[in-house]
Formats: sequence, structure tokens, C-alpha cells
Amino acid sequence: MDELLSVDNAIARILKAAPKGQQYDVSIENAISQVLAHDILAHQAMPAFDRAMLDGFAVLAKDTESASKDKPVMLVIHEQVIGAGFDRLITVKDGQAIRTMTGAPLMQGVDAIVRFEHAHVIERDGHSWLIVTKPVQKGEAVQAKGYEALEGETLLKEGIKLGVAELALLAAQGIREVVVIRPPAIGVIATGSELIASEEAWRFGKLYDSNALMITNLLRTWGYHATRFLSVKDEREVLSYRLQEAMEASDLLITTGGVSVGDFDLVPSVLEALGVERLFWGVWMRPGTPLYAGKKGDKIIMAMSGNPGAAIVHAIVFLPTLLAHMTNLHDQSIGALQKGILARTIENLKPVKHTRFLRGRWYMKDGHVFVEPHDDQSSGTLRSYCQANALLRIEASQNLAMGTLVSFLSF
Repeated sequence: MDELLSVDNAIARILKAAPKGQQYDVSIENAISQVLAHDILAHQAMPAFDRAMLDGFAVLAKDTESASKDKPVMLVIHEQVIGAGFDRLITVKDGQAIRTMTGAPLMQGVDAIVRFEHAHVIERDGHSWLIVTKPVQKGEAVQAKGYEALEGETLLKEGIKLGVAELALLAAQGIREVVVIRPPAIGVIATGSELIASEEAWRFGKLYDSNALMITNLLRTWGYHATRFLSVKDEREVLSYRLQEAMEASDLLITTGGVSVGDFDLVPSVLEALGVERLFWGVWMRPGTPLYAGKKGDKIIMAMSGNPGAAIVHAIVFLPTLLAHMTNLHDQSIGALQKGILARTIENLKPVKHTRFLRGRWYMKDGHVFVEPHDDQSSGTLRSYCQANALLRIEASQNLAMGTLVSFLSF
């Protein structure tokens, strides 16, 4: 391994080397979780006309100013009924009211709604009359044109991830396609002669591959798709062939295992024999000091620890920030450090220069965020992660007394 980098310096180095994704057009039907490449401006006001927010009678508010129970105002009811989708503009005269349903456009000459619950209708002299017993205010039960957005106003900013609400907003504007950042093709492959697939019968000395599934599913929870390749043995020729194949299919290749300094830790040397340029090899972090990052053309390779408890730390610490950079995602709440209060003192930690990442839980109590480390911190175990939702980031020589404010990553 090289001279170790700090966690922050390692992140900065890989971000500097990582390319931004290319832009492409996509239909809004296929744009969920994509990152918007350009601002979207409103093509028209939203709503595009004044519209009723309740079922009732549309009136001119000033016609009702003098209305009271003792001296009600009588308005002639127009013969037309206006429903949602009505596409003609009718002029309503002073002293008239017109039946208007929720979502329908307001006609010319009216500016308020008397809801049906407050309406009383009588028949007299061959006409239907609306009896109004109290005044209504201009704009009552009316959503004004442009209430949500004016024509030309910025609806969505570039760099946001398109979710359900954002795509519905685009559909409401009649927008069919948007320009987004092409998400990177991500490949995940676990290495190690000890690994077997789940359908194989267990035999002495073997382990079922869990790392590739773990990282693929972690990426899925963040909204990214990854291709999981079959695991590969620690044999240089086979490893070279399989890593080359995976690199050709990936913009970001993530491997686990074979990244330390043992006799069978072949991944860094095989990658470099394939033309990968080393960015760093080794980080001041525990678990997971053995971590390799490299670049080949526009492709990024991250070779993570084979220990499950270290591999998941590598993924949580590095991947959200890297992928946000590659997709130009501005919202980096995933992977952002948060603050919490230590719920108990952390004892018996050997002093080291490394940044430690301790699995634990964060929770709310009395309006404050608390974090509590798990008792099991072994890099070779997974079970304790089932009771964890946070990685506490502990710096060298940091105060670890109960009540201390510490940083953590949620997952």
C-alpha cells in the first residue's frame, strides 16, 4: 500500500478524477430518479386561468356587499352550468350568478364562489334566484391564475433528482421529455477463492458471497442500478479476464476482496496490469484501511475490502458522494454527516491515527438526536448491522464521553 490518505483527502482525490455524466433526452415516463440537467421554466401559468376550488355559484363579490340575513341579496342564476374542462368564455352580467363546479374556470364578470352549502335557491317570475345572506370576499374559494407558477418562472432547478411530484409537475405542464444526466453504469464484483454462490453446496473453508448483493442493494436504496457479476477466484489470469470484462461494461466498477498486502491480494496489481492508473491505495480509516481507487480513461474503479463489515463502511462513506458528483446531483443529504449526542461513553478504544467508523443507532429523544454504538464492531461480521442505522465517525483522540456531540452517517 501507499502512504495512507485521510478519509477526506481520499474522497477529494477520487472526486477530482471522476467524470461527470453525459446529458441525454428521456421521456418523463422513464425519468424517475434521474437527475435534471437544465432548469425547467413554466410554459404557461399554473393554473392557466382562475378556477373554482369548491362546488357552488360564481358571483361578483361586490354584488353581495350588502347581503345579510335580514336583507338578503337576490341574484339571477345563469342557465349555463360550468364544469371542469369547460372551454368557452361566457360573460356573466352584474346581478347574475352561475353554477360552477370544483376545478372549473371562472367566467368573465365573476370573482368569488358561494359554496352550495351556503346557497339557497328559489323559483320566481320564471327565473331561478340565488339568495345570498352574507357577503363573500373577492377571490373566496378561487385559485387565481398563476397561483402556483407564472409563465416563464423556474419550476425545477437543474441538479435535482426527479421524483413522483416533480414528474407530475412536468406532466401538468404538458412537458413530455426532459434532459437529464445519464446515470453511470455500475458494476459490482466480489473476488476471493473462498467465495461460492448461494446455489452451491457449502464445503469446508468456503463462504457464501454476500458482499456483491449487499453493495448492489445499498445502491438500489439510493436510486442507482448496478450489475452484479459472478464472484471470481484469486487466480491472476482468471481475475484479469473477469475484471477486464467488468470494466468494459461499467463506468464505475466496484470490487470487494483481494486489496490488502497478502499473498493472494492480487486486485491492485491486476488492475494496473490492465492499464488502471492508481489514485490511492490505503486510507486512514478503521475498518477498511485497505482501499484502492483507480482510473482508466473515464472509468472509475474502487477496490474495497473483502470483510463485509469493512466493505459496507467503504460503500456508505465513499459511494453517495462519488455518485452525486458523477450525476451532478446537488442534494447530497445521502452521505452527508449529521450530528448526534453520544448516549453512553465509548470505552476501551485503542488510540490510533485512523478515523474510526463505528456501527450504531441514532434516535430522537426529547427533541434531540442521540447516537449509541453497537457492542460488536468486528469488520468480519454482518449481524450487528441488522441492529444499526448509523456509522459514527470518530476522529483520533476525540472525546468519547457520554453527552459529547459526534458526527455520524445514517443508512
